[in-house]
Amino acid sequence: MTPRLAHLRLISWLGVAALLLGLWQISTPIALGDDLGGPATTIPPAISGGTVAVVLSLLPMMSPPDARWTAPLFTITGWWIVAGPWLAEGATSLVRLNDVVVGGTLALVGFAVSLLTRQPKPLTRASLPGFTDLRAHEPV
Repeated sequence: MTPRLAHLRLISWLGVAALLLGLWQISTPIALGDDLGGPATTIPPAISGGTVAVVLSLLPMMSPPDARWTAPLFTITGWWIVAGPWLAEGATSLVRLNDVVVGGTLALVGFAVSLLTRQPKPLTRASLPGFTDLRAHEPV
């Protein structure tokens, strides 16, 4: 297996992990017994953050080479999920702990996707040790 193929597979698996985290986050209010009461016009942060994570996770799963732009969005969504219980009223300590774990993990997924999809610097003679040639900045 080539290193490029290994990176693409890992990006796909990170997309699957983000999908599972998003689905868990959507089901969290019901699974943990969180109160869904409140104004009918507001969407709980757990459901909105989970929905964004599910939608974003589809791109790394289906097309890993194009997943580069999803990395910062995963990180922002993760921090949004972490901040959600403190912005909403009446969150229990179990819900807060769950959101910190899920949001932090989603932010780490975003960081990992950004590391795996970054473009390598082009190799030049100047970057190789021992070269002091005038043509040092030409591509190898």
